[in-house]
Amino acid sequence: MLRELETLVTRLWERLQRSGLKGRTVTVKFKFHDFAICRRSISLPELIMIRISYCKR
Repeated sequence: MLRELETLVTRLWERLQRSGLKGRTVTVKFKFHDFAICRRSISLPELIMIRISYCKR
């Protein structure tokens, strides 16, 4: 699952760079096979300016 998450992070980062958008909140939403939903988000005090691997936290 971490490999897929890393792929999604890379794709999102590339899209944000192309569009020139920036943000300070990252939100992830997981949907499980039994339709349960789990959401997690983190808001940073400053804009996210560089891409780092959040999967390693």
